[in-house]
Amino acid sequence: MLGAITLGITIHFFIVSRRSLKAASPKIQDKIARDLESWKMRYLNDIEIKDKELADLKRKLADTEENNDINSIEAEEMRKQNKQLQAELNSLRSAGPVADKTS
Repeated sequence: MLGAITLGITIHFFIVSRRSLKAASPKIQDKIARDLESWKMRYLNDIEIKDKELADLKRKLADTEENNDINSIEAEEMRKQNKQLQAELNSLRSAGPVADKTS
């Protein structure tokens, strides 16, 4: 008799807990769906921000590379001009004392 009562109570609590779980289940699923949607929106916003930053960095890199190329060309021109002026200076120095001796 005690076993039957225990079995009856166990079955009763099992059935009641399933009903309450089913009643609470849509609320939990709705909350999970809202949380997932929130995480999804944050993730998409973060991706959008990172894409903008990446595009900005690529633009800055292109500008910097262009400036670097321009500066390299200018530096090479200055080296050529410096070599030319150095050669003129050397030729004037070597010709200068000879001209002084003849005068």
